[in-house]
Amino acid sequence: MPESHPTSQGKLNTYRMLLPLLGEQRLLIIGWLFFLTISSAATLTLPAAARFMIDRGFGQTDPQLLNAGFMGLFVVAMVMAAAGALRYFCITLLGERVAAKLRTRLYAHLLTLDQAFFERTRSGELVSRLAADTELVQTVVGSTLSLSLRSLLMLVGSTVMLIVTSPRLAGLTALVIPAVILPIVVLGRRVEKLSRESQDRIADASAVASESINAIHTVQAYTREPRERERYSNAVWLALKTAGHRIATTAWLTGIGDPAGIRRHHPGALGRRPCGARR
Repeated sequence: MPESHPTSQGKLNTYRMLLPLLGEQRLLIIGWLFFLTISSAATLTLPAAARFMIDRGFGQTDPQLLNAGFMGLFVVAMVMAAAGALRYFCITLLGERVAAKLRTRLYAHLLTLDQAFFERTRSGELVSRLAADTELVQTVVGSTLSLSLRSLLMLVGSTVMLIVTSPRLAGLTALVIPAVILPIVVLGRRVEKLSRESQDRIADASAVASESINAIHTVQAYTREPRERERYSNAVWLALKTAGHRIATTAWLTGIGDPAGIRRHHPGALGRRPCGARR
């Protein structure tokens, strides 16, 4: 069966399915949004505080004014560090709890399926989806979501500050943005496709290993060890080859985008085929 790529509407519906799980963690979401706002505001205030210290502090002979500038810069840095740590705690714990709830519900659903489903679906693939795919969901909720919203706040805030500081420079910057965004969009879609293929190849390798281990008595009785070893080795190398293509594309994307954001982002984590879907 040909693989169908998820559409934008399908991805949006998939994200909406996580809303009930997120709704159960309201306190963590409120804390994350609060500390995200504080840390973003402190990050945007830090350059202004440094400019004030240099212009008003070093340019004056009054030592009290210089001390006040240093103290203000120190307070802003401390607030940014504390808010960033608390933001990380809230969003990471949120991702872990959502992933745990998802694993529990998915496993409970698998136990209710009929025997025909398990006869046509490899158990190794189900176990791999249950572990690896839910881990990627945790990454999306616990890292990518926070990074995306933080980048959006920083973009809006820095744009406003840039316009207020130098409208001419802001206009020149706006002319360069399309040349930077276009390669990121094109390469980002390719990374999404390769990430999906990489997860599928990992699931294939897990399925091969699970089949051999579950039937180890039959494998040893018919001296199939070399053949099974070859099958698993081929599956692993195919997964490695696909991962190599993904890493190479991500490297290009890292060169023109945000390195931290690219490394933490796992495009297509929620856009793959459902657990146990046939190929």
